[in-house]
Amino acid sequence: ADCFRDPAVSCAGGPTQPVWPTRPPRDFLASRRTLFCLGLLDFGTERKRLDPDREFLAGGNLAIRRSRAGPGFRGLQPLVPPDVSGEDYEFSRRLAKEGLALYEPRAYVRHRLQTPKLKRLAVLRRLFYCAAAGGMLGQRLKPARGLTSLLGWEGLVSAADALGNLYGRLAAQIRKR
Repeated sequence: ADCFRDPAVSCAGGPTQPVWPTRPPRDFLASRRTLFCLGLLDFGTERKRLDPDREFLAGGNLAIRRSRAGPGFRGLQPLVPPDVSGEDYEFSRRLAKEGLALYEPRAYVRHRLQTPKLKRLAVLRRLFYCAAAGGMLGQRLKPARGLTSLLGWEGLVSAADALGNLYGRLAAQIRKR
């Protein structure tokens, strides 16, 4: 509520902290993209204005000034499954371009992750569709650099990211027709 004392603030939110059912694989914890696709968000310990071109607030921890909500979330189905919509990404960025979007680290939520969603194949599927949603919304692919991004888990993450983004861009072109 403190964030909304400033009338220029369109939306605010904070970190999403994980509640792991079991200890996650080390490579999951080391991969920012894996954590992101699991809905875990953390921009640090200081309140800050979000950069609408690089950052967004996750829907699980997002408060919106009613007068700025406009048309709300834009749907991406049926090309992206309902459990990976990307709508929060688009909505948060749109609001940030119209007014202030604030990250408030004290406004955290705890997110209980379910074991089936933590299986490697399920995470890769989710990564693919997160990237597809981004591609549909015009997000540019930012290729990972370095040898480690091509090997092991990060290599699979990079492949899912690239293929998903391509799928999303093609889906957006098909939708325009």
